[in-house]
Amino acid sequence: MKSLRYSTVIAATIALTSAMSLQAQTTTPQRRVLMEEYTGTWCSNCPRGIASIEHLQKKYGDRFIAVAIHQDSYDPMKTKLYASGNGYPSCQLNRSINCDPFFGTDWDYSDPIGVIHDIDKLMKQTCYADVSATAQWKDNTHTSIEVTATAVFTDTQQASYYRWAFVVTEDHVTAPDPNDRYWKQQNKYVGDTDWLVMPEMATFVNGSSLMAIEYNHVVVDGSGIRQGIENSVSDPVVAQQPNTFTYTIDISENTLIQDVSNLSVVAILLNTRYKDVENAAITAISTPDDGATAVSQVKGDDVMKQHDVYNLQGQKMNNKNTRRGIVIIDGKKVAAPI
Repeated sequence: MKSLRYSTVIAATIALTSAMSLQAQTTTPQRRVLMEEYTGTWCSNCPRGIASIEHLQKKYGDRFIAVAIHQDSYDPMKTKLYASGNGYPSCQLNRSINCDPFFGTDWDYSDPIGVIHDIDKLMKQTCYADVSATAQWKDNTHTSIEVTATAVFTDTQQASYYRWAFVVTEDHVTAPDPNDRYWKQQNKYVGDTDWLVMPEMATFVNGSSLMAIEYNHVVVDGSGIRQGIENSVSDPVVAQQPNTFTYTIDISENTLIQDVSNLSVVAILLNTRYKDVENAAITAISTPDDGATAVSQVKGDDVMKQHDVYNLQGQKMNNKNTRRGIVIIDGKKVAAPI
């Protein structure tokens, strides 16, 4: 009888362990969608892309990440880190869908804000890796960013199938000279109320044909953006085990950056087999002396409204109702209002 009970316990333990293992293997990470948008100050159609990004961030919160790739010689924020875009505005969603940042793949323009359908489609696809990222300044000169990216794969993978890429973006970019026309956004939507189907277009519908605006998500630096950084995912890739990569981005000679306190880093896990994005994460940049318990108190919601807010996983928080507890503002941990 004692032997029977012992066997029963062993069998139950094996069954429970197997069930837990199966559950771990079948847990699906949350896929984020990365929009890499091609734009330019000279492009009068591009305000719809600017407004669309703002709208999509409000709609999807932490699951949507955008970078704005300014191109053309007349744009003072132009970058050569990316290849030329396929029209302006245009975008890539997880590098698997090429479309308009407002209409999406609905090129007949029959569905307003059609890009939402494309994003919803991507979010439903199976994702094989959960990713997170942190970044900090290597020292107080603010010339080097140390980024640590972590991927947790759902099952055993071949490391050579994946590579990390990093994009440094800047928010709140404005014209150094308010009278410099090349910094002003050309705008064709003045008075066209049909575009108010997206509330964020009101700025441009009610604006002028040449507008001085604040630019966000501007690509200013990065590494491995086109093909990824070789050997950045290390062997062995073990299911449910963190695979971590640390990399330093040198911005000492960067002439695009206006204010280092407005920088973020987007970590992109590229799938080299399918040439698309497996997953991505965005993080603020902390200072070297930010200890794990270095937390200050934010007094009042006004401070929260004036700054970009991130959670402790480095994901931007756009829903004001979730901006509570310990968050990151300007690279520092703070206790948000309760």
